[in-house]
Amino acid sequence: MKKLYLLLLLFFSPTLVFASSTSLFKVNGSYYESFLEAYNAASLDNPLIILSDIKLDESLKISKSIEINLNGHEISAPKMVFLLNGGTLNLTGSGTVRERNPYFGAVVVKGSVDNKKDYSILNVSSEVLLEGWSGIMIDQNNKKGYGVVVNFKGKINALKDTTGDTGVGIYVNGNIKDKENMPEINLYDTSNIKSTGPGIYLAGYSKLNYLGNTEGYESGLSIKSGIVNIKGGHIVATGPDKTPTSPNGSGTNASGAGIQVESNNSYAGDIEINITNGTVESKNGNMFYEFTANNKTDTKVKSINILNGTFISKNDNFKVSDSFKTNNPKFISGGKFTSNIQEYLKTGNIKNTNNYYQVVSKNNDTTKNLVIKKTNLLPIIVIIIFLITILINIYLYVRKKYTK
Repeated sequence: MKKLYLLLLLFFSPTLVFASSTSLFKVNGSYYESFLEAYNAASLDNPLIILSDIKLDESLKISKSIEINLNGHEISAPKMVFLLNGGTLNLTGSGTVRERNPYFGAVVVKGSVDNKKDYSILNVSSEVLLEGWSGIMIDQNNKKGYGVVVNFKGKINALKDTTGDTGVGIYVNGNIKDKENMPEINLYDTSNIKSTGPGIYLAGYSKLNYLGNTEGYESGLSIKSGIVNIKGGHIVATGPDKTPTSPNGSGTNASGAGIQVESNNSYAGDIEINITNGTVESKNGNMFYEFTANNKTDTKVKSINILNGTFISKNDNFKVSDSFKTNNPKFISGGKFTSNIQEYLKTGNIKNTNNYYQVVSKNNDTTKNLVIKKTNLLPIIVIIIFLITILINIYLYVRKKYTK
């Protein structure tokens, strides 16, 4: 994977944007031939509406709040179409944002260096396609990334770059290590990511709230740092099993795992994984794969909790380090799995049905519930019979006495 510090050379260069003189744009009822003039006139309340396909000569640096309505068209640049650094960018309308020569990403987002809240906010609607080496790259800003929020409902097509490196659907730079006001990524159920490499790669410390659909070739989700909350959706890796996988201090290597965790001291670590629903799958390898950079490295998984979901893999669902097993011995309370996960079971029992090992609670055993109910009713029935017997005897005694 490329040395991403090369981005700095581009970011500090002047931003010049040109478009064909035949291109037309609309803002608040006014028409423009110059994209730059239309951009300067637009805002969140007055969207820039694209009226034809646009080829920018250079990437556009955005440091204000603006809505760009693609309106069924494509906007492209040689490398990195938009750089959001302080402001809000809403991408709406059916259309495509594309790197013509994939290298950085369709949208690159930078956070604040001085801990500002909501510094850079990216909102992408469901009709928008982002295409490039990455769809969204959250890049470090002097090793900081405060105040980044991404709300993504659209589609991403992550391609190999011009050097042959495989793409990443969504990427967080590994230099981001602060554990407050970290980048937050919200993927909604309409989101769809397809990547030639990992679907999502969280190297830097961030929070991912996941409800989407992600297909990665090398891995579905690759994690080195941060908090991951999987609440639904589907994550799948389609490539070959590449385990054991060697550590990578400047990227992530292929494993073929649905979720890949690399425990590496060079990154922020403190990984928290919570899965409450959804499907995680590996077509050819392990559903969940965790490994340490070397024998002296402890697992960076601080906590893991699986409460529900469907977990599918060709090999065993879990392949993890000894350090992981020591620090996270029991973490499964629900869900169904394609391999036996008894050793990781925290609560409940396992029932093998329809080729799945399904976690069921003790209270879900219908036969036992019926037995318990009958047992609880027995004393009541005995008491009722006893009382009826006494009443009958009293009745017979009284009748006998008064009929003499």
